[in-house]
Formats: sequence, structure tokens, C-alpha cells
Amino acid sequence: MDELEALTRTPREYREASIMCFTETWLHGLIPDSNVTIAGFTTVRADRDTTAAGKKKGGGLAVFVSNRWCNPEHIHVKERVCNPDVELIAIGLRPYYLPREFTNVIAITVYIPPTGKADSACDVIHSVTADLQTKQPGAFILITGDFNHASLKSTHPTFHQYVQCSMRDSKTLDLLYANITNPYTSTALPPLGKSDHNLVLLSPSYTPVVQQQPVTVRTVMKWSDGAMDCLRDALETTNWSALCEPHGEDLDGLTDCVSNYIKFCTENSVPTKKLRSVQKELKRSLKESKDAYRKKLEERLERNQTRDVWSGMRTITGFQKKGIRSADGNVDQANELNQFFNRAPNTSANFFSLPPADTLHGSQHVTHPPTGLSFTSGQVRRELERLNQRKAAGPDGISPRVLRNCSRQLCGILQHLFNQSLHLQRIPVLWKTSCLVPVPKKTHPVAPSDYRPIALTSHIMKVMERLVLSHLRPLVSPFQDPLQFAYQPKVGVDDAVIYLLQRAYSSLDRL
Repeated sequence: MDELEALTRTPREYREASIMCFTETWLHGLIPDSNVTIAGFTTVRADRDTTAAGKKKGGGLAVFVSNRWCNPEHIHVKERVCNPDVELIAIGLRPYYLPREFTNVIAITVYIPPTGKADSACDVIHSVTADLQTKQPGAFILITGDFNHASLKSTHPTFHQYVQCSMRDSKTLDLLYANITNPYTSTALPPLGKSDHNLVLLSPSYTPVVQQQPVTVRTVMKWSDGAMDCLRDALETTNWSALCEPHGEDLDGLTDCVSNYIKFCTENSVPTKKLRSVQKELKRSLKESKDAYRKKLEERLERNQTRDVWSGMRTITGFQKKGIRSADGNVDQANELNQFFNRAPNTSANFFSLPPADTLHGSQHVTHPPTGLSFTSGQVRRELERLNQRKAAGPDGISPRVLRNCSRQLCGILQHLFNQSLHLQRIPVLWKTSCLVPVPKKTHPVAPSDYRPIALTSHIMKVMERLVLSHLRPLVSPFQDPLQFAYQPKVGVDDAVIYLLQRAYSSLDRL
């Protein structure tokens, strides 16, 4: 013990060790823990039970866990086994740092005596490991110790052995099995004291999953007042007639030409920047926001506002967002969802059957659709200035920031496109195209109907929809139910609830 304690002070291999596992410690109940304690380490002992093992001396297991790697309060003994075939101790650990793909660490130290039955020992180890895996399926499990003549290759097919150096007489007796690939590399160290076994240093070589992903480089635009002025100048000096004349009544070609030109001017006027990771300013802002939110929760807790505290905890932990994730799949699944979301309604012909011709001619209340609908540049500009510039761009790639800040320069050409679309009674294909993001309605979606489509459409098309809506609303408002609260401006479900309660209370007052 004196030699081991001295080694933990000087050599780097021992000083920075996270966990040290020893077999055949020869410890017994008469030796107090103070005699086998190392400064900076937590000792976990599993002395041999002479009655269960059938031997009077020898054996024993000991595990030393670094306090800098794991808090002593996060070390728990999961299982102890001692019989003539195997000695085993399993401890659960929750280190300070752990890759996010693991919930915790389970270290199993075993000693199989030379006289023990290998099959029986492997069955015991398999039983303990299977039980721990069932209870904690996300744990990183390592099995190490002196196996002598035994091997876990047949009983643990999903575990891999990583000790390649020899212990004694060119034999590898001490092994380490883990349930992940390439976690460690082994190196032989001189034996400790009078031991006839070399020590094994296992250096971590595992790469966390988050670091295995390729580096994502994102290109972002550096919006500034100077860049926006440059973009306005480029659009202001544009000869839109030269772009429109070659297309004539080809509305799709004209729409693509105008959209591509706006993107071309934006790319040439607004500088871009490539980001490989989150900027330091963003990380600092996130940290400050989290700290402010923590203080807010503490103040609510001091005021006994448990409901608000629980709501905040659900927001932090994402409890309500469990299962709300974007769909994962291949190209075939994407095509299937695309066909499902763009399917035409299968309705019977009788549903759309027209009334008799004489009824149509004799009716005095038939209103014909208005003709000559057109928009002015002022109307288009007002709708452009109402856009939310923080929204994502649609399939046309035109940001609402550009449409809003360059509304004066773009209102004329967009007015021409809108009026041309109304005159030809056609909608450009680009405006009807949507980027669909399927969001699962259930935790485990199976059918396409289990997804909710979130569509990203062109903001230019949204502007035209609002302009048409402002014209249609006065025409259909006389025929709407006065109690319709859905899809109405400045009213919603709260108004419906208030109206219903008012009617109910009024009826009760009259009783």
C-alpha cells in the first residue's frame, strides 16, 4: 500500500488514474479501511467470504476511484458475489464528465481462481451483467479482472476484449471487456510490490458520438445597415422592364427570373461568414440567460409559487416535448410523405353536383365572381412592410428581411407579378411549392397520417394571399355566422369561451 500510495503522487499514469481495480488483495475483516486508504481516492472493498468460497485465505477485490473523476457520493455497490468459482463486485459510478450517450458507468471487477469452473463463473458474470443492463440499458459497462483460464467470448458476444499485452510468461490473464468499440488501448506496467503479474494501463481512446459527427459549416449573412443600403441601390437601379419583356405571358419563367435576380443581388450585396461552431458571444449569452432564468425560478420558489416553478422545470427539462422531434428516414419515406401530404381529396361527384339549370337561371341571389381585380403598388408595399423579418425563407430562397427592408424597391415588380397572375388566372409553380417538415404526432409514428406537416412557403405568395383576402373578406362577411370565432381577425377561442360563459351565467340568473 505504501508503494501504491507513493506511485499515485508522482508518475502520471497513477496520479491521473480515474479508477484502479485490484484482485487477490488478501484483505480480510481484521484489516481496517484506514490501512488501505489512498489520499484522493475512494476505496471499495470486497473481501473474500471464507465460508462461501471454501477457502481460508487469499482472494479479495478492491477498487480505488479518484475523487477528481467521480464524487464519492455517486459511487454505489450494485452487486457482490463470492463462491468457489468466482468473486465479483459491481459498482455504479456517475463521473463529473460523461459522454451524453451514456447514463452512467458500471465497473465490474472479477477474480476467477485457477481451480474455479470457467463455465459456472461465466454464467454468474453473465447473469449479473444481464440484470444490470436490463435495469440501466444506457450504461457504459466494463468487466475487468483476473480471468485465468476463462473467457467471456461465448457468454458476452456484444462485449469486446481490449487487453493485448502479456501479464506473466507471455500470457494474458487480466482482461477487460466493454460494451462499446475502441474504448481503451492497453499498455503493460511493472508489477506492484512482489506480485507476479504486470499491471495494465488502459488509456482512453473512445471518441464521443458528438465528436464523431462531421463538422457542420454554416454560411450566414452579416446583415448591416451598409449592406442593406447597397442592396437597395442595386434594386433601385434595376431595369425591371428588361427582365419582364422576354418572358411575355410565361408567368413561371418570369417568376423564376425575378426571384433568381433578387437572390443574386442579395448574395452580391450582403457579405457572408462561415461558422464552424457556436460563437463565443452566443455561448456567453446563453449562459447569462440560463442564470437569469435560474434566479427567476428561485424567486418563485421563495414566494411558494410551486405551479410556476413546476412549469419552469418542465421547460428546462423538456418534459412536455418528449417525442416531439422531426421525422427520420430515407428517400423512399420522404417520397411517401410527399405523396400523402399532396394527395387530392377523394370525394364523390355528387358532393359537387350543381343544381338544375332552371334553378340557376331563376334565382335572383346568384352573385358572379368579380372581374378586373388588381392591386396597387401602395397596397403591395404596405403588406411587405408587415412581414416578420425573423421568419425563415421559403423554397424561393428570398428572405422576408429583404422584402421588408426593400419594400419600396420591390413593390413595383411584385405588383406586376400579382396582377399578371390574376389576369392569367394562374399561380406560379414556385409560389405553390412548399418545404414540408413532418413532425410526429405520436412518440412512435408508423403511418404517414401520424405526422403533422409544417410547411415553409414563399413569403411573396403570402403577401398575395393577404391582398386577395382583404378583397374577399368584405364579400363573404355578410354570409358568415356571427358566432364564428375561428379564422377571424381580432377574435379567438378566448372570445368563444367568454361568450359561452356569459350565456350560461345569464341563463342561471334568470332562474
